[in-house]
Amino acid sequence: MIAPKLDSGAALGFFWEVFRARPLVFISLSVWWVAVFLVLGVTQVVMTSEEVALLAAAEASGDDAAVFQAMGPYLLKILLFSSASMVISVFLETAWLRLFMQGRGNPVFPFRLGAEEGYYLLTMLVLAVAYIFAYVIGGGLIFAIVFGLGAIGGEALSVAALVLGAIAFVFFLLAFLVRVSPALAMAVNQRKFVFARAWNGTRKMFWPLFGCYLLAVIIGLVLYMVAAIVMLFLPGGMAAMTMAEPVENWRMLIVPFLVLYSSILIPLSMMRGIACKAALTIEEANATPPPAMTATVNGGDA
Repeated sequence: MIAPKLDSGAALGFFWEVFRARPLVFISLSVWWVAVFLVLGVTQVVMTSEEVALLAAAEASGDDAAVFQAMGPYLLKILLFSSASMVISVFLETAWLRLFMQGRGNPVFPFRLGAEEGYYLLTMLVLAVAYIFAYVIGGGLIFAIVFGLGAIGGEALSVAALVLGAIAFVFFLLAFLVRVSPALAMAVNQRKFVFARAWNGTRKMFWPLFGCYLLAVIIGLVLYMVAAIVMLFLPGGMAAMTMAEPVENWRMLIVPFLVLYSSILIPLSMMRGIACKAALTIEEANATPPPAMTATVNGGDA
């Protein structure tokens, strides 16, 4: 399999190319995405506000039994909302990837149920399991190294090894995510499981890909901080969204959630564009026969 290089500039600007090519579908999906997660966010805060109040009261009382009793209903509702969000995100993200990879989408109702959604879900579940496996294995190795160095060199060396090990562990997890990032886009486009192809295809584009994602994250953090500052001046604001205070009027949550989700549209679109440009680069490189093969075919024809 050919592992191509990535044009970083093209990857960073790919979301803008998609917007210019299909602006109505892009805007429609943006509105759908913000509206759906706004409804989910507001509903979750409202539906769990009573459980949060009971949990806060139990923690203040210092009664461990009361804390565990209050935690059960709260975690159950969080699990239900998380499951609903995951199911809905399958349809939303598949529609986004269909637009970015194929330029297709209905500007009114861009969602559907088909093989693309099925392969997206399968790939997402496998990636989640692989990430957990990498987390456990990487964490175990770091712990073993730190423990061994501590036994050999004492506390000072153990602390230094712990800091360096934590940094290495975080980079290891980030590197894993970067290497497999085109997998979902390729699964939707090719309608098959392509975990290995995504991993092998990013071998020579890791650093440009990593740099692109890092820039998108920095932009996202800046926009999030701007949104957080704006929410300080809104009724309810961040405190209501984080359930730090009881919710008296659910309508007060709409504008803060709208500001928050709107602020992350651009960095999320950039990340989708980066992943899709990498996926398309890998697919295009492997769709054309290698030069040696082409020469052999041409020689045979002659």
